[in-house]
Amino acid sequence: MVALSMPLGALSHGDVWYGARLAGGLFFRAAPGGAWAVVLGLLLHFALAGGLGTAFALLLPRGGTAVTALFLGLLMALGLQALMPSLVVPFASPPLARASPNGAFLLLHLAFGASLALVVPVRRMLTLVAGPRRHVSEGARS
Repeated sequence: MVALSMPLGALSHGDVWYGARLAGGLFFRAAPGGAWAVVLGLLLHFALAGGLGTAFALLLPRGGTAVTALFLGLLMALGLQALMPSLVVPFASPPLARASPNGAFLLLHLAFGASLALVVPVRRMLTLVAGPRRHVSEGARS
């Protein structure tokens, strides 16, 4: 999302940190500006995205394909798009609600949902890496 948010902010407002400043509106309610708004906005957004991504990985069935993960991720993105702008943003970040970038929200949430499809190949890679270690540790116990 950051990779898309920065160019969108630069094109629409001439500020690559525009999206991070708006996310920092949780702490700076009136008009987020300065470095602290950017840092806090990025930390808050990465923490929330990490929590949602972890929940997605835990709920995703094992043995599924990347296509399944992609479509479930896009479905989750549409759910976020339905809930976040109307229910969460007005209370969490008034500056973001005032800016109301609904088109950008949709694009960024879809990018986040598509990136969740990486769970399947990463999970397979970790299983392959952990496989030899598991056999060595099992042999040592015998």
